[in-house]
Amino acid sequence: MSGKFMKIKRIVIPTITLIIMTSQLLGCSSVTSKEMLDMIDRQEAIVIEVPEPISEEQGTTIEYEWTELASLTTYPEFRTTFDDTFNIVPYGTGGKAGTVYIDLSGNQTNNSTLYNALMNQKFAEAWNNTDNLKKIIASIKETYVDIDSDSEAITAALNAYFNLTSDAEPNYYNGNSTLTRGEYLGMLYRASTPVEDLTDKSGLTESIEDTDTALFASQLADKSYLTTADSSLNTSTFNSTITRAEAIYTIVQEYYADEYESTTGKESSYSDAKNGGNIAEKAGFKVKDKKTGEVTEKKYWKSYELSYSMQNEAKGMPTDLYKALVVAKNHNLITGDESRWSDGLTKTEAINLITSVYEDLAETNGYLNNAERGNATGESIDGSESTVVEDVGGSGEAYKIYSDALIVNEDGTYDFTESFIGGLMSYDFFDGCNEEEVRDYVKSNDTFKILLIDGTPELIDGFINSVSMNGEITLKQLLGQNDTSNSNTSSNKGNNTNSNKGNSSSTSNNTGNTAGSQSNTNGSSAGSNSSAPAEQPPAPSNSESSGVPSTDDMANLNIPGWDTDGSNFGGDRDTSYDSSFNME
Repeated sequence: MSGKFMKIKRIVIPTITLIIMTSQLLGCSSVTSKEMLDMIDRQEAIVIEVPEPISEEQGTTIEYEWTELASLTTYPEFRTTFDDTFNIVPYGTGGKAGTVYIDLSGNQTNNSTLYNALMNQKFAEAWNNTDNLKKIIASIKETYVDIDSDSEAITAALNAYFNLTSDAEPNYYNGNSTLTRGEYLGMLYRASTPVEDLTDKSGLTESIEDTDTALFASQLADKSYLTTADSSLNTSTFNSTITRAEAIYTIVQEYYADEYESTTGKESSYSDAKNGGNIAEKAGFKVKDKKTGEVTEKKYWKSYELSYSMQNEAKGMPTDLYKALVVAKNHNLITGDESRWSDGLTKTEAINLITSVYEDLAETNGYLNNAERGNATGESIDGSESTVVEDVGGSGEAYKIYSDALIVNEDGTYDFTESFIGGLMSYDFFDGCNEEEVRDYVKSNDTFKILLIDGTPELIDGFINSVSMNGEITLKQLLGQNDTSNSNTSSNKGNNTNSNKGNSSSTSNNTGNTAGSQSNTNGSSAGSNSSAPAEQPPAPSNSESSGVPSTDDMANLNIPGWDTDGSNFGGDRDTSYDSSFNME
């Protein structure tokens, strides 16, 4: 897929639809075991009727667009509240930076996911902060008109911001509506996958009429309980309600496959779950040759086994599903003692399940990131305050410089870290200078030391802009050393994977997107290229010719916010984190 988004359309009933317990309707509940056996022998597909909650699905489902996270414009007021609450800032051209916009390698990315966010400890802690959640809950309740509780508001907020699945016009979340098997597979895939080109991985689009939805679902179709191997996953079952047990099975296959394989089925599970053993053979949906031991699987056998189990819960559930529930209980993916395994999975329950898994993975295996900003914005992924550069507006001129860039030697002299010098070299003022020249220049003045200890990023930025006469002259011009060899050299500012300026450790993210990118086109980058003007302004003849004004001259510079105290810099966040998402 080229471009920044992909559209899918879901067929809906644009009126209030009363969903009642389907066991009261004609369907699998009215088919006896003998009739089911006759049907499978005739190779007739079975309709699996799933008990669903009584709910009202309101509005018309919105056409889904798979769009890079930073480029989403849905729910603008809520999105603004979310960004403000979690310190998400504009970055580059149309991009964003913050705890949510960091890929799994620690780099800034516009093409982020819910999984990326919850794998970042900084975001997890901020998300668990009560004051933050109050703001999010209040805002999302103004966005949707059908939010019944604070807990539902939290899942609705994640869906709205991370664009997991479609909502309904004009302003309905429909959290109690059930998901189809296709919708769930697509949601689970998109929750952890950046926008990318898709190809059918399982041939699902060849057998499913709704090819757009099937394209997403095909990415995880091999982990679905019903598969195309025996035709159990077909247009009918794909577009019908998925059970809670199936949803758990798929997510366990995706994230806990090794534990699942080591599970025997003899372990205890939820009070309403019983291992029914090889139900398919018992019911005749698979036939084992008594002489050779060879097993023949009938077409649609797995969908018949599931349907049979749902009608005869007292006899137990298929072993594969039971083993998945054992794993789920081990990781507390479902709260309470009952799994309600045969019930239909609602939209809210699906989001709760997904987030519960992500949080469990972070708690069990450790977070993959711990940063306020990605590497492309200068934030170290270990969470320490060693940030060198942070581009907050795409200009490449606004930098966040901490006092640990200053090295004080035992003899009282001082130096600067290489990363700090690299950050300074991103300014046009230092065009044509090498690292040694920049270092010698800043070491010859006390102003930088003062700004590092007592200043702010804005003061440092303003100071350099003032010295350079707002970019009109360079250091070499200021010192009377015009460098004509650099007059045609392009200067890439901000986050640029082809330059080490300002970010010596920066690497491109795993989708090829860099700062300011709005599409998933490989090799895209941000930053502007500029050439030095042909006619250079004259070097100043006053005291500025020494390079940097003295501290006594600071008041004469046009640096907004400068004061002689300047002691307010940085800040710490100290919040506790525990799991708050559980599938109820």
